[in-house]
Amino acid sequence: MTYEQTDGPSGLGGWLILPFLGLVLSAVVTGIALNNDVVPAFGADIWPALTTPESPVYHPSWAPYLVAAAALNSLIILSCVLLFVLGIAKRKVFPPAMVTFYVLVLVASSLDIWAVEGFLAEVMPDEAASMKPETYRDFFRMVVTNIIWSSYFLVSKRVKNTFVK
Repeated sequence: MTYEQTDGPSGLGGWLILPFLGLVLSAVVTGIALNNDVVPAFGADIWPALTTPESPVYHPSWAPYLVAAAALNSLIILSCVLLFVLGIAKRKVFPPAMVTFYVLVLVASSLDIWAVEGFLAEVMPDEAASMKPETYRDFFRMVVTNIIWSSYFLVSKRVKNTFVK
């Protein structure tokens, strides 16, 4: 079966290498964050402190936040692996899937802002205040990344010529 290509670059080269590196880095960084920040919260000593109404750091949002964070971070890691495989295989579904992935990561970043501005500010104000700059920096970095790379995947000739299977 032949695939229609237009004039211009094709193949996994040029700027297209950067999203692949980003997928690998995202999987590693997200895995580390999941292991160091989220998973320990489900432990026998921390979970009850966060989810028991008598606890000084209790808030009804802790449980749904932690479950959502664990699910989203796991989904991001699995997405990175799947997208990497789809990209290497030059599948036609890769470009729209990457755009969807960038939106998913933006949603996950929004969840962190909700936590820092919302319930964390109520139950742990000092910690929330110290987390706020990094949380907003990560969110705005993700907005810029989303705009740049989504645009690239939607209009690039290299992308159109490469992902044709």
